[in-house]
Amino acid sequence: TVRGIFSDSEETVVKSITLRGVCEHAQNVIADERWTCDLPPSLGKFVGLESLYLNGNGFQGTIPSEIGEMKTLKALYLNSNDLWGSIPASFGKLESLEKLHLNGNKLSGEIPPSLGDLV
Repeated sequence: TVRGIFSDSEETVVKSITLRGVCEHAQNVIADERWTCDLPPSLGKFVGLESLYLNGNGFQGTIPSEIGEMKTLKALYLNSNDLWGSIPASFGKLESLEKLHLNGNKLSGEIPPSLGDLV
């Protein structure tokens, strides 16, 4: 369910996306044991996005490095999913990032040093 898509200009630029219950709903519809609910790399194409709330959806797999291309992203909530692997080094390019929530996943490896350069 898309809970909120907001724009503050005459051009249709998505500023915020909040999704809840995505994977649970999809599993009920698809009913295939082999199906997984992965974060799509195409998320990185949301130019102008400032907030992305995908927490608590049961997303699986690794975090797409393409999210690091979202230069205007201020808030990224991926917590409380079933994500694994490492934090993409591309997150160091998120120059506008103020809030990053990744807790409640199965992430491993080191935090990319480039994240420490963000102010």
